[in-house]
Amino acid sequence: MHQYLSIVLTLVGALVGFVGKPWDDTRPGLLKFTTRGWISVGILVIGTASSLFAVHRASEKAAFEAHQRRMVKQLAYADIRFQLERLACPFVSLAIDTTAEPRRFPIESLGSPAAAQRIASADVYSAPALDFGFDDTSYFTIFQRVAKAAPEGLKETIRTYSPWIDGEDIVSLRAIADDPFLGYLENLPDNRATTGVLHAFQNDDEIAWYSAFMGKVIPLYTRVTAGSDEGGMC
Repeated sequence: MHQYLSIVLTLVGALVGFVGKPWDDTRPGLLKFTTRGWISVGILVIGTASSLFAVHRASEKAAFEAHQRRMVKQLAYADIRFQLERLACPFVSLAIDTTAEPRRFPIESLGSPAAAQRIASADVYSAPALDFGFDDTSYFTIFQRVAKAAPEGLKETIRTYSPWIDGEDIVSLRAIADDPFLGYLENLPDNRATTGVLHAFQNDDEIAWYSAFMGKVIPLYTRVTAGSDEGGMC
């Protein structure tokens, strides 16, 4: 509305100036302006002020909206990070050398062959080395819980924040949520009664399956945590 008002006022001021005699050459200084001339000047000043106000207001609105978009995008990527850590940190805990200090392990390291071998040789019925805030006493139940919750959690993040998530990252999130490896985790056989030990992976094919899955998780997690002071660790 203000931008239209300023245009109308400028036009009216110009018309008032051109119609009639805005100044009198026989008078000195500012007295040259006739009543019509002062009216024209006043309208032009008001129109200019209105234009400046409209530009300032539009600039403030654009800055506020940009700030809102940045804040929502930060929330979106914080949620992505939470979903990926909930998915990856049980593997981190399983891969940790329990004699190492501090007992923190970068998620990016889950893609290494050494991490895959540690996880493959660990007993899934063992107690977690890290506290996940669950009542579960073994990785077996944690993996079942996480594998069931992760796909829906990732898809809910997409549904909630898709306008603020980069297209490449949406593709990555969907690929992770739909990866059949999560179904494998959810359906790990409970054969403790016959074997006493349950390894996360039974053969090289399952290790390769895990590595391919982490090949989707780790690049996205690396992008999400880029520049983070926490260093992307569980």
